[in-house]
Amino acid sequence: MNLPKTLGIAKRELNLLYTTPPATRNGAWDEGWYDREHAYHTYFLLRLLGEEAAIEIGQFAVCAPNASIATYGSDATQAWCATSTVAPIDLSMDFRYRATAPQLSGPIAGCEAPNGDYSIFYCRDAASFESWLDAPSTGPSIGFLATDAPVPDFATLLDHPETFFHSGNDGELLRLYGPEIFCRITMHVYKVAQGHVPPLAGKLDARAAFQHIRGNYQSSRLKIHRMLAKAERVLHE
Repeated sequence: MNLPKTLGIAKRELNLLYTTPPATRNGAWDEGWYDREHAYHTYFLLRLLGEEAAIEIGQFAVCAPNASIATYGSDATQAWCATSTVAPIDLSMDFRYRATAPQLSGPIAGCEAPNGDYSIFYCRDAASFESWLDAPSTGPSIGFLATDAPVPDFATLLDHPETFFHSGNDGELLRLYGPEIFCRITMHVYKVAQGHVPPLAGKLDARAAFQHIRGNYQSSRLKIHRMLAKAERVLHE
């Protein structure tokens, strides 16, 4: 499996569904990334593909011309994924609405190679993160600081996704499409990534895409439970 290519396909579908222009929401500035929703679907996609994946919650900082954005030093957080060999994995970050800022070339998937003009930094301790922040700039960069913030177990995430999302973010989706929509989106992204169904990105707007997904992928929650159980058995054989 070509993981970067698969994640790129997933990113385009998820950005279509979730990415919105930056704005003040719930009394605070919001880049419109819906990071927890992206991390949620990315986590299950990785698990369905046989990866040992986890959701991580932490802080980030973007250091770039016309894109100086950070949660570090505030009460805000960012969610992303990690596997046993690749971290961070973040499909939510996107600078399309910051036209004068350097752009990413694809999903953030590890630190080994540049992503567009950006170098990617990842650590699990604040001292290393602050050293990265204080170091002389060598170009646009994005840093991630993973923390030990708790994340619900996979069964709770699958059966009660609203427990993971920020209050208010998923309210309209629940009202318009019902709680099953999150499992159906996961199934859709998995099938697109596997080449089983065509992507909706570039063909539909977000609302039409949600409606299309709601009208398909019946019984997705039960199917994902079964698929995850099978993937786990294969992973540990």
